[in-house]
Amino acid sequence: APTLPYSVAECARGFPGTISLRGATLEAVLVDVASNLAEQGFRRAAILCFHLEPQNAEHVQRAAQAIRQNGLEIDEILVSTSPTWLPRLRGILETRLRRDLHGGEMETCLMLRLRPGLVRENWRSLPPTNVDLVDTAEAGIPFREVGPGYFGAPALSSDEKGERIMSLLVETLAQAVRDL
Repeated sequence: APTLPYSVAECARGFPGTISLRGATLEAVLVDVASNLAEQGFRRAAILCFHLEPQNAEHVQRAAQAIRQNGLEIDEILVSTSPTWLPRLRGILETRLRRDLHGGEMETCLMLRLRPGLVRENWRSLPPTNVDLVDTAEAGIPFREVGPGYFGAPALSSDEKGERIMSLLVETLAQAVRDL
């Protein structure tokens, strides 16, 4: 199915372009999509989630539980916490992942690979930030209160790393779906 470009993104509110759904809205959308798939004969589905915000993950898990109760086998695949993804990703990145989750090295590498024209010219000169985004998100602190909007070290990015990260991501997702 097409990707859903919105999530519960309370921590990123305040940055232009950020749209945050209420948790109940996200749950309803996921349940409705799954119900439609079940009506069409699908017996299994997976929710592939890359957004780490704790509130978002909580609502994705609630939706998956409701979907299971309606008879569709479903698993939520949180790629960012996959045991095969993290160790190999650490071997590509120079920054510590907990401090590089929002516009830092990893995401800039991916954008350089996928859509280089969307990466601003000054990315090489951006100084690194040192904010633990996992702790920040778990505390419910808006990102705008702790940093400039990017977190990590975008200047360490490259297209080559982006290619390696993308290959790892595709391999991880494919394995997760095969496991399901």
